Amino acid sequence: MHAKQFKKRSDIPEKYKWDLDDILKGKKISDLINEFQKLSEKSIEEKDSKYESKEKLLKALKREDKIDSLGQRIFNYITNNVNSNMIDPEMNKLYKEVEFIEYKINKEIGPELPRIFKHEKNIKKWIELEEFKNYKRTFVEILETKKHQLPKKIQEFRSIQNRADTSLDEIFDLITNAELNFGYATNSKGKKIKITRANLSSLRENSDFNVRKSAMQNYIKAYLNHKDSLSNILFQHMKKATVWAKLKNHNSVIDYLVFNDRGSEKLLLSLYASVQKNMDVFKSYDKLHKKIYKAKFNKSMTKYDYSVPLVKVKGKYTVEEMQEMVYKSVLPFGKEYSDKVKMAFDERWVDYMSVDNKRSGAYSIAGSKSIDKKYILMNNDGTIRSAETLAHEMGHSMHTYYSDKLHIRDAGYKIFVAEIASIFNELMFFDYMLNNTNDDKLKFKIRKQMAEGFEGTVLRQIQFSNYEYDVYKAIEEGKPVSTYEALSKIYYENSKKYSLRAIKKYKENEQVASITIPHYYYGFYVYKYAIGQLVANIFFAKYKKEGKQALQDYIKNFLSVGNTKRPIETLKDAGINLENPEEYNIGFENARENIIELKKLAKKLFKIK
Repeated sequence: MHAKQFKKRSDIPEKYKWDLDDILKGKKISDLINEFQKLSEKSIEEKDSKYESKEKLLKALKREDKIDSLGQRIFNYITNNVNSNMIDPEMNKLYKEVEFIEYKINKEIGPELPRIFKHEKNIKKWIELEEFKNYKRTFVEILETKKHQLPKKIQEFRSIQNRADTSLDEIFDLITNAELNFGYATNSKGKKIKITRANLSSLRENSDFNVRKSAMQNYIKAYLNHKDSLSNILFQHMKKATVWAKLKNHNSVIDYLVFNDRGSEKLLLSLYASVQKNMDVFKSYDKLHKKIYKAKFNKSMTKYDYSVPLVKVKGKYTVEEMQEMVYKSVLPFGKEYSDKVKMAFDERWVDYMSVDNKRSGAYSIAGSKSIDKKYILMNNDGTIRSAETLAHEMGHSMHTYYSDKLHIRDAGYKIFVAEIASIFNELMFFDYMLNNTNDDKLKFKIRKQMAEGFEGTVLRQIQFSNYEYDVYKAIEEGKPVSTYEALSKIYYENSKKYSLRAIKKYKENEQVASITIPHYYYGFYVYKYAIGQLVANIFFAKYKKEGKQALQDYIKNFLSVGNTKRPIETLKDAGINLENPEEYNIGFENARENIIELKKLAKKLFKIK
């Protein structure tokens, strides 16, 4: 079936919808919730006494594993149903009910860490026993945080007060998703087109320059109309982190922000320096892009022309064609990996089609140790980019599949490494497509997509991350940066290090990205996209050099490790040292080689010199 926008979910054929009922395994969701509550009540009852002996503690830990398992099933069943239809009254009501149940349970249990620290001496002795092997890492990591913990009374207050916290990210989402009026794009004949988030990409690709220009100008104008409120919200969000850093005895706000991943400021600065050192990669692509545009359209490219398609390729792929391409691209990983991908397609792990009131974008579920199917949500439009998205999300799902073989305490993986497997799958997909087509236009489109993907996840995300870093530092030093003028000027100064061309002077409307990126609210996250891209390129380069054995090593030493080690240690054991700036060179070299191949295709297709 070709992709299309459906009005009702019931109109979509079953084979293109995910099978969420498999989570329930024949039970009702109410049965799982009741079981979750009963086990939680037992944990509340024994919250203090469980530390009286190693036998009681082990029994309590195993019960907590069951609670966690049930919670994963309940959460995924409800949230994925909500995301399938965001106005479903029954599921939204259930979500709120379960959220309140969890709040009450957490309130009754109260802060756990003071209990652990109180019994630290016995816990350190017990976790060396064989029966505690699955729990040792958990306790070791908790005990390492002791110097960063708040006093017990404050923790108790926080466990209750959390529900009253101002969610600045929710305010940002409300303003940017519900209150912004982007107005209209106007074509060269004066016809107006309503601008929405959903159609912005297509408007930027429109063949009419007037449409492209007015769409982008009015999109930016909508944010600038709210620049003062958005600036203050972002400032307040970042200020909160600087306060927590002090309260929790961290050396700096950056130390606080990278602590959960056991990262370091050294790693960040090394990454920033590496990107700045390799700016030639991005500048060479920008120069080539402009040259191709001029050859095709006989005019210079402006900032409104970057998304204009340069070639026409096959317009649409059916779901079945996309499945086949993704399946064949992963065959080098071996039988277990490729068989599981085929099973994902056959057993309805994926929700493909766009439908009114479905959540936008795409994702692969997390927290799924107790769930057989590692579900994927998409909004398939039938293009090669949607096929790439399927490959990307399947990379996440396969990472989850391998890590979920471990004990529930070690299953899953940190966000720090989450993008590596998905981007590696993209590279395998592109490699398969390039090796199995004689269509130079398709090859050109794929290589251009690879170049843009590398630029978007490495250059742009590091630019954003370095800006965040500078703002956090400024707030920590007490500088007044709560206004758009202040934030946008920090953004402007930072942009000079990552610009593809000389920036001559500050222009207010060109700094709007200083306040518009949702990921600024995700806990200092965006630099991890760059790590995902660069590390995936390193793994891919090893595969191209060493063959299929490199893929088996990747499965064994990375995908299957889960949370048994810290992310940086996992990568070190897989042969990648992130604190060594030279390590990133392989990723940049791959990008250079891709641009060289892109230029060869451009010479054939556009007769450029």
